[in-house]
Amino acid sequence: MPLTRSLPEILGLYADAVRAGIRKCLPATVTAVYPNRQTVDVQICVNLPLATDLGEIVTEPAPAISDVPLGIMRGGGFFVWLPVAVGDSVLVIFSDLSTDTWRSGEGQPADPGFVGVHSMDSAFAVPMIAYDSKFFADPANAPTKLLIGKDGSPAQIRLSATDIELGNAVTDAVGLASKIDSAVATIVSAFNAHTHSYIPGTLAAAPTTPPIAPISPSPPSTASNLVKAQ
Repeated sequence: MPLTRSLPEILGLYADAVRAGIRKCLPATVTAVYPNRQTVDVQICVNLPLATDLGEIVTEPAPAISDVPLGIMRGGGFFVWLPVAVGDSVLVIFSDLSTDTWRSGEGQPADPGFVGVHSMDSAFAVPMIAYDSKFFADPANAPTKLLIGKDGSPAQIRLSATDIELGNAVTDAVGLASKIDSAVATIVSAFNAHTHSYIPGTLAAAPTTPPIAPISPSPPSTASNLVKAQ
């Protein structure tokens, strides 16, 4: 037999139902990647809790969404592409209004083809989150540096306020072409100016012409003050 509900209870349940239908953002797992379209298929990872007439909480299985635009940092023709793979976590952000017409156009204001509000129609997937067991290791080793690369891999770029490191365990500074060219030119010039005189029929030490003078000052370091590598 149905329970008797007062008007405030009915209005409260209606308000709860409206709120339950609003989506802002949810974590999801990538199930397919389409690099040519820069989209992904995702499985939402948090089920929807629902209250029964008796006040019990049950959950509704989370949906899967196809062809979700992948968030890519971009501007002025430049971009940063992350090789998102199946199994990666993403934050799915839902648009207040449908972006279907906007996506198919040239970025100009347009009436939405689907007039639903706060629906799951228009989502964007941003590769920026993961569950706790997927913590990166490298940020703990270099918390004050900007890190670019694969976690745990030596193929990284690390930027700090004072230098740029190419690798995750740099051991030396990168040589600068201008300094190396200058040092090599000094050495070549010294060798080109040096000759040996030969006296036939003798074993006496032949003098050098002209004698090699010590290079002064010594060639400066060719190391970069900014870029270091391993």
